[in-house]
Amino acid sequence: MVKDTNKNIIGAMQNIGKELLLSFYEVKFRDESIKIYEVTKKHYVHLLIFLDNRQIGQIEKSLIRQNNLDQYTLFLLDKYSRFKDILILFVGYFDNWNYSGTGEFVMKKKEIVWEWTYSKANEKYNKKWLQENFDISEEHKLAIENEEMGLIVKILFVILGLAGLSVLVFAIVVRFN
Repeated sequence: MVKDTNKNIIGAMQNIGKELLLSFYEVKFRDESIKIYEVTKKHYVHLLIFLDNRQIGQIEKSLIRQNNLDQYTLFLLDKYSRFKDILILFVGYFDNWNYSGTGEFVMKKKEIVWEWTYSKANEKYNKKWLQENFDISEEHKLAIENEEMGLIVKILFVILGLAGLSVLVFAIVVRFN
């Protein structure tokens, strides 16, 4: 819960799992509720911010970390700047919940992670949204264009999936014979 200086509740954050392959974060601020969907593509976690089924912003987290420091960037349409402070608090909540390295001490460490998510939230991801609404660098545009999974990785993913399924079927057959 988020309270103002008079200790009145003005906001709250929670993770909601509504369907099998769709969960989202709900951030309430005063009398409005926004939904944040998480989509991971290669080197970026994209947190898609929606109000009334319309995308109003996006938070990006790089999966390239140096010295365990996470980097987030908030893109928010000017018309919705009233949500800026609560979204900054949400980033702290999200990072602590998902990426906290509590108790770790590192120096001169670089970590590069490739990750892709497959959920119904992927349907909400429009890789052109940032370019259409914000002036982003050419390097950033190129990173977004190159975030799709390559053919070799897809083939390996399918092979590993089939191998796992084969082991499961084998275990079931052995158990019932």
